[in-house]
Amino acid sequence: MIKNATHRPTLPLLALSFWLVSCATSNNTPVAPPEPDAPTSVEYVVQRGDRLSEIALKFTGQQSTWQAIAEYNNIDNPRRLREGATLQIPTALMSSAIPTSAATESIKNNTSELSAPLAVKRAPMTPDAEVVVKPVPTQPEFELKPLSQDRTNGSANEPKYGQHVKVVGSYYPKGIYTEPQISSRLLMRVTPGTQFFLASSLDGWFKIQTDQGIGFIRHQDAVLLTD
Repeated sequence: MIKNATHRPTLPLLALSFWLVSCATSNNTPVAPPEPDAPTSVEYVVQRGDRLSEIALKFTGQQSTWQAIAEYNNIDNPRRLREGATLQIPTALMSSAIPTSAATESIKNNTSELSAPLAVKRAPMTPDAEVVVKPVPTQPEFELKPLSQDRTNGSANEPKYGQHVKVVGSYYPKGIYTEPQISSRLLMRVTPGTQFFLASSLDGWFKIQTDQGIGFIRHQDAVLLTD
């Protein structure tokens, strides 16, 4: 009876030791933090005069994606956008979106290329050549030619300040922008037949004076009025 009592605690001690080892092992296992979800869309607040095709061109690089943006935002009439409304632009349509890791790697590569030392190869030294001085006539002969009529009076086709330009088209309003580029902010929209004072003519654009300040309209949307 005394021998059996001496060996009785062996099994409980083994179970307790196994439980302590398993707890210590589970506590040391690292847990990876959850990765944040990538955004599926980008918000844009509609400004006065915005068109859905122009918003699509600005964010996706293609005007044809306006239909997908309209369906994504449940827009029934894409010709009428309420000023101040918030649009959701799907990131899947944005051609300029690239992974953050790829952008970071590109920046590192460009930085390493710029910081690399440049090897400069110097040309061998050559002895100075003998300098020959020749006399120069103090009154050289030259022939005066009269200026052409176009240079004295200006070209007849060159636009002049103070002339008028007229907006052309059928019935759809044309856009006037704050800068001579289609991606700049829209200043206003005007109906065909509206006239403005001409300030100057740029490459493909008329610079005009409006009641809201200087604006730019494309050559294809307006014509220069002659006296």
